[in-house]
Amino acid sequence: MGKYHDFYVQISLCSWSFKTDDKDIGFGVHHKSVDGDKEKEVLPVTRVDSHLMEQDGSLVCEQAGKCKCVILRRFEFYLVPV
Repeated sequence: MGKYHDFYVQISLCSWSFKTDDKDIGFGVHHKSVDGDKEKEVLPVTRVDSHLMEQDGSLVCEQAGKCKCVILRRFEFYLVPV
């Protein structure tokens, strides 16, 4: 599904602001609490038109921990027959 990049922040507020040069990307946020719980997807990876307008946002995590911003440079939708 493409490559991803992650960035970790050791706080309870995660915020982002970015724009890409020429293509849309996949973007999402995962969170892992300091207790060592499993990583949770708090913002599902979705396609964003970051080449058309700046993408910014934030979320407050219920527990302190690490936020992982997932960025897929190649975002493709796969059609599943129903």
